Amino acid sequence: MKLRYFALVAAAVTMGAAAAIPTGFGFRIPSAAYAACAPKSPCAANPCAADPCAANPCAAKSPCAANPCAANPCAANPCAANPCAANPCAANPCAANPCAANPCAANPCAANPCAANPCAANPCAGNPCAGDGDKAIQSQAKPDAEFALNVQEIDGKNVIEITQTPCQFLESEGIDLDFTTTSAADCEQINTETASTRTAQPLTLKAGEYTFRVTNQDVPYEVGFYLRGTGLGRVTLPNVSGGGLTEGSTKDYTITLKPGEYVYNCPLNPTLNYPLTVTS
Repeated sequence: MKLRYFALVAAAVTMGAAAAIPTGFGFRIPSAAYAACAPKSPCAANPCAADPCAANPCAAKSPCAANPCAANPCAANPCAANPCAANPCAANPCAANPCAANPCAANPCAANPCAANPCAANPCAGNPCAGDGDKAIQSQAKPDAEFALNVQEIDGKNVIEITQTPCQFLESEGIDLDFTTTSAADCEQINTETASTRTAQPLTLKAGEYTFRVTNQDVPYEVGFYLRGTGLGRVTLPNVSGGGLTEGSTKDYTITLKPGEYVYNCPLNPTLNYPLTVTS
């Protein structure tokens, strides 16, 4: 009888039966008890997936032990007293903040950080803040400019109109340089050859909400718009970006600006970076 009982128990454990122990012996062991005994990886049910600020279960012996979840962007440095206070990626100010619900939230490359990313040749590798990617061309007052760069009140909105032609914003430079291009590569070469001789009209705004109304004029491929803070401001200041402007189309980019230094450009029809200062 005993042998038969233990055989039943062994069979129930092996098969994962919902009710493994016969009631004839006066007790029943719930199947959940067996499930709890199943071996689990230290990365199983990692709370980084849902809440990247939750304690990481992958710290094996000490909070600084090698983390087997390193491939997971939520595997932040557990050595910080509060890993969500100061970003452990501080050396890389554009690194995604592990405290964000979306680890790409701090990424200025926005919705799809790997598509048409203006930050790097390989947008998913390296620091998008490296190099001179945020360096603006010099500004210079141009009282006789052919195109004015200013704010207009239109339908209750503060609107800055931007006309995008091959490799430049007309209002930002104040003059039509009459470039001809068939691809983004053409503009990259043109900008390399002409950057040292071009200047931007200064643009200074008070903090608040503005709409940048961008029009694609005579660019034979899709263009866009990208406004962000410079330096560390790329992480701490608001940004707005988008593409999909075919020739002849216009799109509004609305943003609430905070005091600081910004640049704006088009990464799809590569223009130079134009400076923007926002005051309190």
